[in-house]
Amino acid sequence: MTKKEVAVVERIPRAKYKLEVKPELCTGCMRCALICSLVHYSVFSPSLASIRIVKKEFVLESSVDVCRQCLAPSCMVVCPLGAIYADPKTGARVVGKDKCIGCKLCVDACLFGMMFFNEEEKKAFKCDLCGGDPQCIKYCPVQAIEYVKVGRR
Repeated sequence: MTKKEVAVVERIPRAKYKLEVKPELCTGCMRCALICSLVHYSVFSPSLASIRIVKKEFVLESSVDVCRQCLAPSCMVVCPLGAIYADPKTGARVVGKDKCIGCKLCVDACLFGMMFFNEEEKKAFKCDLCGGDPQCIKYCPVQAIEYVKVGRR
């Protein structure tokens, strides 16, 4: 990291909460992805969900990928306009749609592939923890997703 990037990271508040997934419980039903897209975009569209289901073809198993709410989020560091900020309540890294210019630098920078791009809006998006009330958890029929305080084990 450059000196400038280190300085940016040092000013980023820590995430207070994150989603944790129990992959052994996930059935791959897609309810979490569907509710996520409905809550944020008013449509049932897994491509507009900030949570992703990965189905393993030769094993009867699925896993869920979610934003890790990184300590040193590369998505925030590379954003040229500071459009990604830490929510004061949850610490979630949130994309400010009013500032996002659609450059996709954050999408390319995310080491976990959890930054996405809405082609229609020309804006980046990611999990914002629903402002502290994650809807994906409420609709998971097997309770495979938990909302946990960062640092808890």
